[in-house]
Amino acid sequence: MKRPDSSRAALVTWKKADQDEHKAEEDQGKLLGQLDAKVAEMNAERREIQLAADTAWPHTDSASAPFRRAFKLPVNQPIAK
Repeated sequence: MKRPDSSRAALVTWKKADQDEHKAEEDQGKLLGQLDAKVAEMNAERREIQLAADTAWPHTDSASAPFRRAFKLPVNQPIAK
């Protein structure tokens, strides 16, 4: 039995939409992986900056408090605590 042209066209359209959706899901997974990697990279760099700030402006010096706050460091204890 031969399918009508409209049924064949609908099937082709559905298959194409299904392929496009699968491709979009793959691309989204790749982008999320890239985002996770960048966030991890930024967190590592943030920790390095915070450790450098912790060294440059020790918690034992009260004059360091504004600088420590700017780097999200505790004012009254070292970052490693």
